Amino acid sequence: MLDRIFPSRRRSTVAPRKRREERLHLQRLEERLAMAIEVFQYPMAGVSSGSSNYAVLLMDDGTTGFLKRNATPAPTFTYANNSQFLDDPTTITEEAITFGELLVSAGTLTSFYVTSGKRIDYFGAPIPASSLGRDTFIANFDPLNPLVAPIDLGTSDGIVPGTFRASLSIVDHEGKSAFVRILASRPGTQWNMSIERISGDGAIPTLADINEFSGSVILRFGEAPQSVNLRPIDWGVYTGARQVVGTTGPTDVKPLSFTLFPGQNVTQRFLADLSRNESTISINSPLLATTGSSGDPGFFSSAGDVAGQVGQVVLDGSTIVTNANVSSSNLFTVGVPMWLNQTTVTGDTTRIPVRNTTINRPVAAPDQQLILEGTAAAPGRLLVSEQGALAGSLTNPSGSGAGSLDVQAAHADVVFAGTVNATQQTYLLQSPLDPRAYSFTTVSPTTGVQSGRILGG
Repeated sequence: MLDRIFPSRRRSTVAPRKRREERLHLQRLEERLAMAIEVFQYPMAGVSSGSSNYAVLLMDDGTTGFLKRNATPAPTFTYANNSQFLDDPTTITEEAITFGELLVSAGTLTSFYVTSGKRIDYFGAPIPASSLGRDTFIANFDPLNPLVAPIDLGTSDGIVPGTFRASLSIVDHEGKSAFVRILASRPGTQWNMSIERISGDGAIPTLADINEFSGSVILRFGEAPQSVNLRPIDWGVYTGARQVVGTTGPTDVKPLSFTLFPGQNVTQRFLADLSRNESTISINSPLLATTGSSGDPGFFSSAGDVAGQVGQVVLDGSTIVTNANVSSSNLFTVGVPMWLNQTTVTGDTTRIPVRNTTINRPVAAPDQQLILEGTAAAPGRLLVSEQGALAGSLTNPSGSGAGSLDVQAAHADVVFAGTVNATQQTYLLQSPLDPRAYSFTTVSPTTGVQSGRILGG
């Protein structure tokens, strides 16, 4: 499943800075400090990759986020914190970011990752290398201020993968200088940063990696350089519930809401992880995921705990509602395995499980997994409504089944008032130490009559 690594806000009075440079092939409309929403869009696996790119969408501070694919100007998306998609730089109530589906020299957008987080901009001094060698190490440490790490890791799960951007000033082993940019565009891989020379003829690193939990950076050179200084630019950090070690949360515990807004069909691999806050994920526009590559960085391609997924859909928030057709060319997933719901040393959970899921329109995918976890005090529910379905076809769910369906529910009712059709079906329903009687039924909660069907493919 998704690798779960991903103080009060206020609007800055600093004038907006220019957009990110095109040579890095990334876009953001009107960079403003402390926005409640943010988009990081980078080329996948390399600065000059000609194959594909991805977008990381952040939500902070109780935000209601809306994403739509635009008919005009096309091909573009707009991400906003208001359903009118208005953008007013003077207020925090109207923020909107429009970004392209295509990036120059970086191909087509193939993957979305939506999560709770905020952007951090760096204004400090360059960070010198802690040790120089063929493997040069830059610690996230300031000897003049040892209590404050130069690279802010937030209060939750560290840096959001695929967002970190920085520059390097290098004097190589021969005394020649070079200036490069590094971009964490290979999330989930051993060397997760791409490298772009900007100026100078000095030797530059061939590999680079940032540790998303510690903020430390490792650079691999052919020969040990004489000096290296790192200047971070910006990155995203997770917000929400706290992790086990080294964090001070919980912060930003306000509920979040994300809506895929009615618009053009979305075909990208779609990963939504709002498990650090009480949250609602609503799919109100067709999500017909087919893009992505099995060769994409591991953070995207191994979601769902199965490697090499193309066109995968992962929805992980306390409440999930699908009001439009959803399909995946591989795997549709709600929630994560219950054993991933770890606890801190004080007994607090590090994530909030999916409690309620409502499927109001057909879902089609070869493999499907839905995992819910309520409590005795707050029971959960999985509802496939009369118009909903879990099957292998959006247009003929009764005639075409999914290959496999795995339903795991703890302290939750399972109501199939629509069509459920899969060749292989597995159900694990649990309610330990709970006297309440839970339902597994095909009776409609609306009409009180049996309307659901469970078919075997």
